[in-house]
Amino acid sequence: MKELSQLQFETNPPALLIALKERSDDLYSVVVKVYRKIKDILDTRVAQVFPDYTLHNMNHSLRIIHYMGDIIPSIELLSDLEITFLICSALLHDIGMGATTSEVENIKTGVLSYNSYSYQAFLKKFHNDHIKAIQDYIRRVHALRSAEYIKNELEEILIIPTMPNTNFTEEISKICQAHTEDVSWIEKNLITYSLKGIYTINTQFCAMVLRLADLLDFDSERTPPSLFKTLEPTGVSQEEWKQHFSVDNSNKITVDTSRGYKIVELFGKCNDSVIHRKILKYIDWINSEIENINKITSKMENQYVVNFKSHVRNEIKSEGYTFADLRFIIDFRQITNLLMGEQIYGHRKNGLRELIQNSIDACKTRKEIEDRVKEFGDEVYEPVVKVILDSYKNQVTISDNGSGMTIEILKKYFLNVGSSYYTSDDYLLKGLKHKPIGNYGIGFLAGFMLSDIVTVKTRHFENPTRYEVELSKEDEYVSIKESEDVKHFGTDIILKYDQFMKVWPKGIAEIEEFLNLYFLSDGVRIELIDKNSEKKIEIVNNLFSSEQNTNINDIGVNLSDFLEGITGELLVKNPLNYLFNTNIDDINLKGSAYYFDNEMIDFEESGVNILDLVSNGELKVINIPIINDGKSLDKIIEVFDDLDEALKHYIEKNNTEYITILASDEKIATAKEGTLSYHESIMDELNFSALYDYGQDRMCNHTLIDFDSFNIFYLSGNSVFLELIDNSPKQYYSLNRRTFFDLKLYIKGVYVKSLALTLNKMLYYLKFEEFKINIVMDDIVPNVSRDDINIGIESDICIAIYQAICLGVYVKLNDPVQKETLIEYLRKFQSIQTPFLKEKYRNMLF
Repeated sequence: MKELSQLQFETNPPALLIALKERSDDLYSVVVKVYRKIKDILDTRVAQVFPDYTLHNMNHSLRIIHYMGDIIPSIELLSDLEITFLICSALLHDIGMGATTSEVENIKTGVLSYNSYSYQAFLKKFHNDHIKAIQDYIRRVHALRSAEYIKNELEEILIIPTMPNTNFTEEISKICQAHTEDVSWIEKNLITYSLKGIYTINTQFCAMVLRLADLLDFDSERTPPSLFKTLEPTGVSQEEWKQHFSVDNSNKITVDTSRGYKIVELFGKCNDSVIHRKILKYIDWINSEIENINKITSKMENQYVVNFKSHVRNEIKSEGYTFADLRFIIDFRQITNLLMGEQIYGHRKNGLRELIQNSIDACKTRKEIEDRVKEFGDEVYEPVVKVILDSYKNQVTISDNGSGMTIEILKKYFLNVGSSYYTSDDYLLKGLKHKPIGNYGIGFLAGFMLSDIVTVKTRHFENPTRYEVELSKEDEYVSIKESEDVKHFGTDIILKYDQFMKVWPKGIAEIEEFLNLYFLSDGVRIELIDKNSEKKIEIVNNLFSSEQNTNINDIGVNLSDFLEGITGELLVKNPLNYLFNTNIDDINLKGSAYYFDNEMIDFEESGVNILDLVSNGELKVINIPIINDGKSLDKIIEVFDDLDEALKHYIEKNNTEYITILASDEKIATAKEGTLSYHESIMDELNFSALYDYGQDRMCNHTLIDFDSFNIFYLSGNSVFLELIDNSPKQYYSLNRRTFFDLKLYIKGVYVKSLALTLNKMLYYLKFEEFKINIVMDDIVPNVSRDDINIGIESDICIAIYQAICLGVYVKLNDPVQKETLIEYLRKFQSIQTPFLKEKYRNMLF
């Protein structure tokens, strides 16, 4: 057939294709139809989406078919339909890489989505680079897209010609999907024996052969997508790959007839140590796939048993550097003792914190996913975490109804020390708003702080399979069972009761106290259940109080109104009455206070607010001594040649009383400092003669004016307007006029430490009660023991919170002068910029 030359089968036909053509023209014709249908997609459309990626064209499919022929034990022992399955899966497994323009746009807009991935999360990962974002998105889901394409587009082609009602799209779609799934998915979703028409089929076998053949197709001309993932395509182009690496052998599988097994061998060279390290990781991947295919096919009939040597023969030579035949090895017992020891966590009870924290994260994750798809009338999901004490069964169970775990999450993250699911692309690219605190990949080790044996029962809420894993502190090997469970979602962590309770010498009361401190209960119900006493205790530790404020003078401040990434609330105690000290008697004036505005008025009777007379943060006044004995002054003048010196001497000798005049800044500016004579004005519209009404001797024609200025902000001991505290902690105690308080710091709902909110130059009369804050900013995480944070961040948190408290009072003030005074205080004394203050208020202060 002429079409075969287009497939290049005539020049170097794969063994599988030759066999199928010889054995079944009908099924061979199906392969040709598939080829015709998809050729342009593989050769053109994939390259349009992935111009910089390695080849995913028809030649790649041909090479896979060649490798398949080398992998299978015997072509003769396979059915004609199984050979067809292998060839079609090689042709179709990457068809999902080819996306139309409309499909790309639908992915970008969210109309088309896979695996709960969020395109916006991909866009964020690649810093708004749409090309890289869409490439990574499609690469990750291309196997699902391939399966979808097969079902939607090839239903009328993938049929047994002699049995036109017998379709095998389902089998081919699953085989293609399987090449990126976990091996456990293959064992669950594909079969080892069935009949399709007159043909026997083993789809598990076909899937395993496809996986290994796909991995083997890499050399200097092509990097497979799985290896390109390892190499990070954004940093390693195809040209760079060609420059630094080459594989010299095209036939990578040989047979050791004396030993009865096949060997994968690689010959080549590499002159870049970074790429070489990644190649070694890739070879580990091939070794793992060889182990999988050996293990899975060993349970099948003889014609399917694949027997490979367990490790690749690696003959890739380095140029310009050497690699030692060494790698890091971790002793499980030692690392367990190190990570779970009290030297890191302080106390073994913190193991319970780790486990419950994981449960809360799982609940909040599921809650967000449920809310995304919930429709009107659907049952509302209510997250709950339970700590169940059962002395009769010698069990303590930490149970949640959260998202649960799939087998992939169990393998890749829960059982992988140092690998956190919540920091992986598998989680982050779903674009969920909830950012869990679990960043360190402690996983199952936390349970060993409380029990030598840990049993995990888990079922993902979107999957019917429940897994039970048993772990031992003394052994890195785990056992796993699976079952179908349609009732219980979430995860149970089961510990030994007798070992667990040794950590809590005060019993259930101590556990309750611990839970009430360490976890915010907003959004997730936490229960402590003692089956022995049939007692259930609900943990209540809300960030936001449900109690009504009964004091109308107190001001409630919601921190999230002013800050990004910090939530919480507190009550400021009666600030409007006490914060601004405007009592004239509290100002250290030289004389009796009078206000002048075209006439002199006793200041207390004037009704003027002192703050109205403040300009540029200062209150300026003039002080005038009242000379009530002109004759005595004249005698002193006769002695002193200088009038100013004579006046000063008189004032000092006679303990002269003063009057202090307050006025607008404009009027004060017209006053003269120094000696004033009877023919001069004190200030505009205020003449010397006005002093006669206040005891100035009419025979005395002189007096001496001086100026005083009072800064609006004073430290304790010089109280006026806004009183400040310096060296706050010591003064809180020594002055004994207010409580030294702290705040409880939580990060994403888990308690970290208490902080003393004590800054330099705080407002003395700004009083508030102890309160809690919750840090929800992604970039802020506690240390590995979760009992502290970076000291610089801690300082920023305290500053931001105090700024928010002052701003909370500010928005409640009605007096514009008081408002401006409070803002001026913040600008002058609390103007350190932090990452938390919202832009609106940042512009106000800076």
